[in-house]
Amino acid sequence: MAVPRTSASEDSPLTARTPDWASAGLRHLQMAGPSVDHALWARVIRHARCADGSHDPDQWFPVSEEIEKARLEAAAAIAVCSSCPVRAQCLALSLRHWDIGQHGVWGGLVPPERAALRRLMRAHMARRARHVLLTPGAHPCAAAHASPSGRSSGGR
Repeated sequence: MAVPRTSASEDSPLTARTPDWASAGLRHLQMAGPSVDHALWARVIRHARCADGSHDPDQWFPVSEEIEKARLEAAAAIAVCSSCPVRAQCLALSLRHWDIGQHGVWGGLVPPERAALRRLMRAHMARRARHVLLTPGAHPCAAAHASPSGRSSGGR
């Protein structure tokens, strides 16, 4: 079944630029919530280059656990992702919903790459939360709003 598409210009500015994938993943993980997820899923389904059903499903599920071999097995799927306007959002959803995101190609990354990225992001968020929580006078919710430098950007 084909998914109707709208042009990326009709969408918000997030698709206008290709963001750094690690920072895009962190930003999307921080704004997790049911209504955000519903809108993000709808957006990915509407704009994803892979959603038209014309691709062989086997291309999207490499069996190798080594990154290089998995990327070779999924080269055709990764090529589709390279020009996708919702690549960062797709990657963020796969990292946040690990029960389904741990399988197949999402956001141009194969499962072992996403698993490594997820470990790095969780370690980064834990370090940042420790820094904020150890800062005298910091608001308890400041960890979710901290900037990459570790300073609170939430104005609280």
